[in-house]
Amino acid sequence: IFIDDLISSGTQIILAFFDAAFRIFLIIDWIFFCEFTEILLCIIPIFTFLASQAIGITKLVGAEELKVKESDRLDVMKNFILELGGKIEVYDDGFEITGIQDLQDGFIKTFDDHRIAMTAIIANIALGKKIIPDNRECIKDSYPSFFEDLKELGAEINE
Repeated sequence: IFIDDLISSGTQIILAFFDAAFRIFLIIDWIFFCEFTEILLCIIPIFTFLASQAIGITKLVGAEELKVKESDRLDVMKNFILELGGKIEVYDDGFEITGIQDLQDGFIKTFDDHRIAMTAIIANIALGKKIIPDNRECIKDSYPSFFEDLKELGAEINE
C-alpha cells in the first residue's frame, strides 16, 4: 500500500518482501542520500515501523519538517514504537532505530493523523498483534477505501 509511495518517489529506500498474510520476511536497508520531498515526508510513519522490523540500524536525518505535518510525526512515531515495547532514539531532525524488534499489542494515539492510523493498521496486520489506533475515521481523509482494499487483499485486522 505504501510501497507505491516509495516507488513513485524515484528513490530506492528499502526492499521488502511480504507473504500472503502480510508478514514481513525480510527488509534490506539501503544507505541513501536524497532530498526530502513531500512524498518522502508522508511515508515516514510507515518507514519508521518498517525500520523497527529491519535487520540492523536505520538512521533518518534531516527531517525537521516532520514536526510541522498533521502532527509532530517524529514525536508521535517515537510514542508509537515505545507504546508497543520497542526502542527508538529521536533527534531534532530524525531518529535511529535498531531492528528486528519484537513489538507487542498496544493502543496508538494518532492525534487524528491519517498516516499514523494507517501505519498502526498495517503493523497490526503485519505482526499479527492487536495494535489499535485511537482514530480509524481519520483514514478516510486521504484513503476512503483503505479498509475495503485491505479486505479485498485478504488482510485480517486483529481486534
